Amino acid sequence: ATEERPALCAATANRRALWTAPDQRVGFRHDARVPVPPRRPAELQQRVFRGSTVVAAGILTPRELRSSAWQRIFRDVYACAEVAVTHELRAVAAAGLLVPGSVVSGRSAAVLWGVPLAERDDMVELAVPPGAAVSAVPGLRIRRRVVESVTIRKGVRTTAAATTAVDLARDGSLDEAVVVIDRFVDAGVTDLEAVRTAA
Repeated sequence: ATEERPALCAATANRRALWTAPDQRVGFRHDARVPVPPRRPAELQQRVFRGSTVVAAGILTPRELRSSAWQRIFRDVYACAEVAVTHELRAVAAAGLLVPGSVVSGRSAAVLWGVPLAERDDMVELAVPPGAAVSAVPGLRIRRRVVESVTIRKGVRTTAAATTAVDLARDGSLDEAVVVIDRFVDAGVTDLEAVRTAA
């Protein structure tokens, strides 16, 4: 038993050395990574844009596009995270960027005319010519129809106020039609004579 004591003492000393010896590994340091703030190029601030376009132009990388600096509005359509998303913004983005040549119609057109008949996340309604090659897009309701009375509202093609009122009046009951038309007239964007002509 006495012969084993030196070995035990040596083992104990070695264990103490493990706890007390300084770390001699070369280059040893704690990896304290600080998240890099999202980059917001000036030309995209307060803007709505096509993601594929800005990536192709080298303004953003795909990874930067997925950062918290941007919010996705539709497939391949993004906005600065500081922009307040409304139905109006979504309608303008859909017609101006996602489906060129389309016309904002229905309840979405009503919103552009200042008659709030759609909530923020309701489907955006667009009209395209019959035979137009347009694929389905989540968040959009696209109808193929001929729209004769079109005007520019908020920078995009929109059904005229009287046409919009008539379209919506046809979708509901008689009582609902009266309410809809009254709201357009009260908003000052059309009058009963124009509505009768559009009908």
